Amino acid sequence: MIKSSIISHAMSDVIMGTWQAGKKYWVGIDDDSIRSSIHAALDHGITTFDTAPVYGDGHAESILGNSISRRTEDIFLISKVAPSDCDYSAVINSCEYSLRRLKREYVDLLLIHWPSGSFNTPNVPIGDTMKALMDLQSKGKVKYIGVSNFSLEQLVEAHTEGPIDAIQSPYSLFWRHIESSLMDYCKAHGISILAYSPLAQGLLTGRFKRGHSFERGDHRKRNLLFKPHLEKAVHQSLSKLEMLASSKHCSMAQLALAWLLSKPSVFPVVGSRNPEQTIDNAQSVQIRLSDEDIESLNTASDAVIQHLDQNPILWR
Repeated sequence: MIKSSIISHAMSDVIMGTWQAGKKYWVGIDDDSIRSSIHAALDHGITTFDTAPVYGDGHAESILGNSISRRTEDIFLISKVAPSDCDYSAVINSCEYSLRRLKREYVDLLLIHWPSGSFNTPNVPIGDTMKALMDLQSKGKVKYIGVSNFSLEQLVEAHTEGPIDAIQSPYSLFWRHIESSLMDYCKAHGISILAYSPLAQGLLTGRFKRGHSFERGDHRKRNLLFKPHLEKAVHQSLSKLEMLASSKHCSMAQLALAWLLSKPSVFPVVGSRNPEQTIDNAQSVQIRLSDEDIESLNTASDAVIQHLDQNPILWR
């Protein structure tokens, strides 16, 4: 796997996401199982973890901080600043609170979670936010700086104000908007792509059958890929992916992650709710795909892609 971006040497190929650990917008999440999942990740070579203050109002950061505090591995931590905290002083305070919950003196990579103004938050000039991030960097509180859920125009604007080492965006076999917008710019400027929802929030594991209904409180009810008008195309694609996974002697999740891992400077950020899922995700680095395999995967997923509009937001 070719990883040529600025921070690629510091991160594990697979990143464990902790949105589920916050519990908010998810159901059936158990703290002890999450802790075991974090330990399983470290035991199987995943040393990079992604979290955010808004994941359960700090709960995910606290679970992660407590789980890794006695581990001796060289761990790389990614956290974020909410769009409501984009003015200078709020960025500083948000980072300080994150560090306390994570039990760390610095965070390896700090991302602007969403552009200011998102979700009816106040609009703050990107230069103000970037100045705060760079000041944190100069004080040793942050090693690298990045953005999340930014359009190409927003990324370029942020990049004119300071260094951008990574961008986090939704990216999977079933959600490939980034390929026509951000990818070329990131490649040209050595910016790592952190691909969130790399399994299309579980859809690419094959465990959700036709007509599946999520429990109340599960945010996936709003995920576009689970909407009824896409169901036929989705399951036609999944049947083809299942056959390819069988031929590769791997799980469908591993196949979907291996597709992302085959791309330069792309790191899947994949969540899990139990150690078994974590171990399966970690083992995706062992899957090797030929050019023919990749073309087959692209073709199989095109049946879904062609039904999507140009809106890059995964939820409605």
